[in-house]
Amino acid sequence: MIELKTVVIPTKKPQHLYKDNRGRFGNYKPGLPKRTITEGLFPQFMYCITADQPVRVGDWYYDEMDENVYKCTRVENGFIYTERVGISDLHGFKIIGSTNEFLDVMPINEEFLKIFCATNGNPVDTYFNLCT
Repeated sequence: MIELKTVVIPTKKPQHLYKDNRGRFGNYKPGLPKRTITEGLFPQFMYCITADQPVRVGDWYYDEMDENVYKCTRVENGFIYTERVGISDLHGFKIIGSTNEFLDVMPINEEFLKIFCATNGNPVDTYFNLCT
């Protein structure tokens, strides 16, 4: 089994997953409007990452050093390169699922988001079926 970890990153784009002023997570069901910062809720992207699979060219990965997401353009001598000029990473984790619909990875299913929000992001069963 692949060991997975979830990371949540704030975004300015309206999302169903959000964090409120008290730091609690919430999730609005599909079909309802996505929440925005102007409504006092802070939209979040969720990423399911793993260190068990290597990052390859074309993969999206999470950089734990700057807490951001990038697309791999080259791998050489253990370094992961992106289109960011002169930057390479040793700390990249392959993204295998996400709520960010702009990435070409599997979507995280609603059941997992419900559990994540109900436990306020505390560790949940990482082997739960994360993707639809």
